Order: sequence, then structure tokens, then C-alpha cells
Amino acid sequence: MPELEQEGARIYISQRDGEAVQAEDRWLKLAGAVLPNGFPEQDLRRIVAAFSDWRQAEVSALNFTFVREDDELFYGPYVLTCLETPGHTRGHLCLYEAPARILFSGDHVLAGITPNISAWSYGGDALREYLNSLDKLAWHETEWAFPGHRAPFKDVGARVSHIRRHHEARSDEILLILASGPETALEVASHMTWGIRGARWDAVPALQRLLAGGEALAHLEYLLGQGRVESEVSVCIPRQTDRRFHVMPIT
Repeated sequence: MPELEQEGARIYISQRDGEAVQAEDRWLKLAGAVLPNGFPEQDLRRIVAAFSDWRQAEVSALNFTFVREDDELFYGPYVLTCLETPGHTRGHLCLYEAPARILFSGDHVLAGITPNISAWSYGGDALREYLNSLDKLAWHETEWAFPGHRAPFKDVGARVSHIRRHHEARSDEILLILASGPETALEVASHMTWGIRGARWDAVPALQRLLAGGEALAHLEYLLGQGRVESEVSVCIPRQTDRRFHVMPIT
């Protein structure tokens, strides 16, 4: 990101995401989210050690121009309208060019893969917000979508429907996992179906397990909001808590 700030250039970003990437306490917030949900402290320490000093001084010094819903950015003959689409991040934005029916979908809608929707440090129901953001795109006629990863694609509506079904299937899978008894988010993630290389869950790299656990927690928070699961917090050792989820009994 620092290389984007060149003479004559301007970096546009939502205020939520701008403040998030420049926050000095983001690793403390991450620790407060992942440790009670079953992520091993030693793995978190390794991840923090690898990433905590990664160009943070340069990122903190960047000058951002904040944009929000319905703001317009002009590039030659194109007028790009900002669409707030939280889910992948709290401040994720898409850009829509109405006359050309072009959508720059960022990490919101991708072809062939689904974006990581993680509840770590999100501070809300990330999956619910993401699904609402998907519905928002249905109001925009799109000929081509240009994502942040992989190739451009057509038929955004079909892709949105596929992603929605994917998350419904994920939620059903988690309910089946919890039918065997209460588990932490990381324990749930260890039983889910993933396209991650590695013969065993403990052979999966720590960063990938962190991403998988965050997505499992996002689904659990979503099911919690629907009243389909409950969570209980207990103290397992001094000053450390343990949060487990279980299926709501049928009445």
C-alpha cells in the first residue's frame, strides 16, 4: 500500500478501513477475540511476530482520502459510484459505473472462490452484513465485474446466488457438527470441510487456521443472531476464558 502514495496520486478508502489498517492496537484486539475462541496462544504469537512490524510505520503515515456511500470518483469519461459493502471488512467498498454497467467488486464478489468472512475483531455480525451487502448488488445491473482476485466475470446475479447457497450449506454443516456437543469456534473449524492443503488439521499452517477459525466464528455469530445456537463463556485458567457454542434445543 505505501507504494501507492506517489506524486499526484490520492488513496481513497472508507473511514472504517482506513482507521483499521492504521490502528496501533489491532493486534491486541485480535488477541482478545481469538484466544477465548480456542486459538492457541503460541500460534498467535508466531503470526504476530511475522506480521506486526510489516511496514506499519509506512502505513500509519499514509494520507487517506475517505469516501462513503454514493460518493463519486471521476476517471476520464467514467463516473464511479461508491457502494458500501461490509462483510469481508467492515469498511469494504465496491465501485459501480452505471452507464457502462461495470462493477469493481474488490473482495466482495469473486469468481470461483468465496471471500473470507471473518469475525475476528469485526465487532458485529460479519456474515449477516455480508449477505445484506450481496442483496444490495442485486439492485445494480452489471455487465462485467472486475474483482480484486482472479479473472473478470459476467452474471453477478448468478454468482451472488451461488455464494448465498455456499454460506447456507456452511451454516447447516456447523449445526451438524454441534449436534455432537459444545465446541469452540476453532474446534468447529477443525471439523469443517476446507479446500486447504494439509493431510491433518494440525498440519495446516497457523495463518490458514486463523482464517478458517474466523470464518467458522462468523457463521456461529450469524446462527447466534438467528437464535439457532447459544454460547457459554467459562473461565478455564486464571485470566483466560473459554467460549463454546451449542445448538439450541427444539421446543
